[in-house]
Amino acid sequence: MGAGDLTQVQTVPAEPSPPAWRELVPTLCIAVAAIGFAPVLHLAYPALAIVVEVLIGIAIVLAVPTYAPAIAIFVLFFQNLFVSILSPLVPLPSDLDFIKGYNFLVCSVMWLATFGLYVLGQRNQSAEVNQIMRWGVVTLAVVSLYFAIGFIQDGQPAAVYLRNIVLPLFLFQLSLLTAATYEVRITPFLVTLAVILLLCGYVELVFRDLWLAITNSYTFWGFDELKATHSGVWEAQMRATGNVPVDLKDRFSFDFLNTPLLEGFGLSKMLRINGPNMHPISFAYGVGFLALFLFSVGRPLLALAALPLLIFCSVKGALIVVIFAWSRPGSRPV
Repeated sequence: MGAGDLTQVQTVPAEPSPPAWRELVPTLCIAVAAIGFAPVLHLAYPALAIVVEVLIGIAIVLAVPTYAPAIAIFVLFFQNLFVSILSPLVPLPSDLDFIKGYNFLVCSVMWLATFGLYVLGQRNQSAEVNQIMRWGVVTLAVVSLYFAIGFIQDGQPAAVYLRNIVLPLFLFQLSLLTAATYEVRITPFLVTLAVILLLCGYVELVFRDLWLAITNSYTFWGFDELKATHSGVWEAQMRATGNVPVDLKDRFSFDFLNTPLLEGFGLSKMLRINGPNMHPISFAYGVGFLALFLFSVGRPLLALAALPLLIFCSVKGALIVVIFAWSRPGSRPV
């Protein structure tokens, strides 16, 4: 073949990926809308709130499926912040408890819609993904069986444990099926989420009174105090420990790492950070995992900024997880 017979093959350059903010901004807006209006709708008419949240969860999976894992993470972190801000409008502690369950509802609906599409064959997956899903279904079946047994004996604790166990499974399967089906860009969102969480944590740490005021925390935690008082839990705790809390800050004062063994080091008492999810343990694990993620994607300064918050949460388990994950050979970023 002569040189003149050679045909020139022109390669079409790949289209550049759209800027991260084009997905980041709508993801955050949808996430805020998905959970921010739930308390207001519930106060207006609970049945309407349930229907709207179910429709939102289904719409996310059908219209913007790649946003679903990010939205699920957001609503789990920030729903209680919206609930706390709107808590002066809540009439009863039972209403507050119900409202705090809407994040579980949205995540469950998104998982169910995604799982339904998978079962119907609209999201065909590899053999490896199918095997993981089968084991997940077996796990959910076993958990449901234990829940049924426990519900007969005591329904409320059984329901709480069911939620705590199945929610991580729901999130794992939702993320697995979404990532196996679509190209998901989650890093910009998680970095942004980490920055927002760090800002909230440091505002609470440095400007505690301001944080309690702008989040209406006195009202939010006041409902918890009413339940503890009526059930006799507070009286039992005060008799057992001899500690009588005077104000809200006293409730946040704990021994460092919740142990008296460090009193000799001047670490007898400290104010724990609760974060936007209003729970020190959940916030500590969230900050810890995000710190590990930030290290892995080359954001070491942000990761280091998260470590003081992890310490002031005073949660042993989260600290141990971060230390062991970081010290594991091959786990550090190059």
